[in-house]
Amino acid sequence: MSWNNKLVVLLPLLLMVILFAGGWFYIQQADTITNEDLSNHVQLEVEKTETSPYVVEAEWSWSETPEDGLAGDDYIGVSLKDEEGEPLSGEVLEQAELTLDHAGETVYETEGEVLDTGIIFSFPNATEENEVYGSSGKMTVTTEEETTETVISYLHTWAEHEGLDKQDPRFFDPAFLGNDNIEDAYWVIDRFVEPGDDLSGQDAVDEGQGQTPIEGGS
Repeated sequence: MSWNNKLVVLLPLLLMVILFAGGWFYIQQADTITNEDLSNHVQLEVEKTETSPYVVEAEWSWSETPEDGLAGDDYIGVSLKDEEGEPLSGEVLEQAELTLDHAGETVYETEGEVLDTGIIFSFPNATEENEVYGSSGKMTVTTEEETTETVISYLHTWAEHEGLDKQDPRFFDPAFLGNDNIEDAYWVIDRFVEPGDDLSGQDAVDEGQGQTPIEGGS
């Protein structure tokens, strides 16, 4: 076979190999995310009843798992205000529970910590024996009184620390214990709910270092 004939055979094969390799690389890159990117791959849905008992439920799930691994804890904050715009008293709280699930099974349960300004749940953000903790879960809060404003805040971190200085369920400038270099390793998604609100399309992200969340449906 002449050299020209060999080129006729080899060039299309070489082109196919290049196209295949390029396509595979593109797909691999497209499916790869980091913890910083994860905020764009989280679905956070909130439901709120308008009659007694007054129940607020929030469910979240990740569509992707970060390639740079999981570390530290995550947090859900719940801010509830009464008809006068004041934080709802913990005395009217009937239930504050959170569960994590994996492959349809509950893998973790906890109760919220009641503060003067709301409720904060903390939960693990890790991978253990092929189980992912923190990627999917549900939070339920039940109160005796109706709330006029509800804010669900989801704080995700990807740095080891020894807990959160739990004071603010909105996580404005959160203080992390045992790690002074975490200010650029977290983000917050907010969900604002008021009576009669359409709950779609109201996610907001604050990505570390005290940036101001985008409010309103941030």
